[in-house]
Amino acid sequence: MLSLGSAGFMFYVIERAKKCLDFAATLYIIHLFICIIYGGWPASGTWWVVNIVGLAIMSLLGEYLCIRRELKDIPVRLRSLI
Repeated sequence: MLSLGSAGFMFYVIERAKKCLDFAATLYIIHLFICIIYGGWPASGTWWVVNIVGLAIMSLLGEYLCIRRELKDIPVRLRSLI
């Protein structure tokens, strides 16, 4: 669920599809370091699966939303050109 909210956050903050994977990976690496500091190396396979799937959802949905914004037509008003 956090990855869905973060993808929406990327839609407003990042605004470029190329940067979404970098941003998502950076957040999950920071999360990994915080987990290591507080509880040691995550040994559970479930932890790794959940975080990798979350990373994939966050980056793919963020890229999808940003690409939709980038592909929107630019509105042109004819009155301003005359």
